[in-house]
Amino acid sequence: MEKKRILIVDDQMDWRLLVRMSLEGFNVEIIEADDGQKGINLAESANPDLIIMDNNMPVLSGYEAIKQIKSKSSSRSVPIIMLTSKGFDKQMKEMIMLDINEFISKPFEEDKLIAAIEKIIGKLPAREEKPATEEVPIGKKILMLVRDSSVKAGVLEAAGPMNKVTEVTTKSELLARAKEAKPDCIIADVGLVNWQDDTGSEIIGLAITGNIPMIFDFSQVQNENLKKILESRGTTLAEFKIALIEKVLNEE
Repeated sequence: MEKKRILIVDDQMDWRLLVRMSLEGFNVEIIEADDGQKGINLAESANPDLIIMDNNMPVLSGYEAIKQIKSKSSSRSVPIIMLTSKGFDKQMKEMIMLDINEFISKPFEEDKLIAAIEKIIGKLPAREEKPATEEVPIGKKILMLVRDSSVKAGVLEAAGPMNKVTEVTTKSELLARAKEAKPDCIIADVGLVNWQDDTGSEIIGLAITGNIPMIFDFSQVQNENLKKILESRGTTLAEFKIALIEKVLNEE
């Protein structure tokens, strides 16, 4: 089955993460935009099979972005799920006229989001898990910028003696080290980096173009919806982060 491409448009990183987590068990490609104008651009250039669009965003609202997407022949047929912060939005009547496929209120339930997606683009194929390996490959290089001592300890334990963990203390140092030698993974505390300034954007751009996995430490971010999803799976935030780290280290 051909992999589906889903575009998430939301200015809040934690909400984009929640959608990603909801889809982590499925074999889909996810692309992201953090404002409405970038969403319009990706709707045209990336040919997504579905767009999940937040309404309340700076630069350009979801409503205005969808109007432009629906006005262009290259993107007007792409189905859209609109995420709204309220059960009723004053622009709801206008948005219904834009031929939006589904409206989901925040905070959303994971199963309802999946049901809405599958109703629109069909059954999502499950992700094929790689067989577990007994030990991680030798020589992984990990760059780490975090402040939580428990996370640091978890990273070092997951990496083991065969992999090199380099700790940096500033985002400028993180960028410089990443340029010096391409790491196999970057682990960064979202609270220590402004990802929308020039340095933060350059770090993310370097990771994307260099195909470097990035793991974000949300220790200092209090997101109740993220906690609820993790708790429903019997997983703590720390366990989830370490699982991500171990997954990266075990990838060929």
